[in-house]
Amino acid sequence: MIAIFKGEIMNYLKRPLFWVGILLVIYGVFNTTSPYLMTHYLGQGEKIVNDYPDTVRLGDVYEGYIPANPE
Repeated sequence: MIAIFKGEIMNYLKRPLFWVGILLVIYGVFNTTSPYLMTHYLGQGEKIVNDYPDTVRLGDVYEGYIPANPE
């Protein structure tokens, strides 16, 4: 049984279409994930900007308690 599996795997490795498919899959994965792989370092004078909406920045929620009045 193991010899049959080894033979089938060797047959797959001998076919050029198998390698073309492997290369296409690797290219597709790299192409899809490449925006996440780029690192942007802060230059001189740049600051980190948090893009939170105003409700998050101005919210007055402390440990799960929401005040009843806006003050």
